[in-house]
Amino acid sequence: MPAAPHREPVLSLERWSTDDLPVLVHSNTRRMTQYLGGPESHATLLKRHARYLRAWETGDARMFRIEVEGVPDPVGSVGYWEDEWHGRPVFESGWSVHTPYQDNGYATRAMRLLVADAAAHRTPERALLVAFPMVENLPSNALCRRLGFRDEGEQEYPGRRGGTVRVRAWSVDLRDVPAQPVDA
Repeated sequence: MPAAPHREPVLSLERWSTDDLPVLVHSNTRRMTQYLGGPESHATLLKRHARYLRAWETGDARMFRIEVEGVPDPVGSVGYWEDEWHGRPVFESGWSVHTPYQDNGYATRAMRLLVADAAAHRTPERALLVAFPMVENLPSNALCRRLGFRDEGEQEYPGRRGGTVRVRAWSVDLRDVPAQPVDA
């Protein structure tokens, strides 16, 4: 008898909620933050959590936790926020998949949903989604390439703890992406 076809578990993006602080805590390990300057203090995580919640109310950002069918806890987070790049209004994106769940394609699937959501929320002035992984962060740079982002080259970027870091800039024109808002 032939084997049943493999079915990937359903992955969804869920609006950031008051109960999602543990998602940030699980992402705040030395390994998870090695390209971001290291773990942050608990007080900083609390401020970030409050900022994510507030951003939904103001419309400045759309932050999500990543849920996967059959996994009891969120596997990470993705989101995008309003920013400027080279004097142009853009959405900047970021993502984090917890260490035990990496290498399962969850970041790729979550970011595909996120890009489609950003396309649904683009404006004539803000139609570019960008990402700035550190040059040394090979998995995140590979993710951007896999998603079809355009490689804009290396640049200096403000570091999380002051100074600057060297990143690779990536962009995608949201006018070229089918829009599909995440039900949040």
